[in-house]
Amino acid sequence: MLWDHESFGVKGFLGSVTLTLEDIHRVSSLDASQSYQLQGVKTGAVEIKVKVISGESKVSLDSYPLLSL
Repeated sequence: MLWDHESFGVKGFLGSVTLTLEDIHRVSSLDASQSYQLQGVKTGAVEIKVKVISGESKVSLDSYPLLSL
């Protein structure tokens, strides 16, 4: 889930993105940022760049939601 940061007042919900372990490995291999549409809102996107520094994983590469933003 993504929220905006407010020093004073209520933080606003910006949307959410769910990445599978497979998504994370794919984006990491591109060595570039990738844009994902935000869910739970009318419109919006978030740009994410990921670098996997270890190939070891205790989770299979199935469509298992690993990271939710």
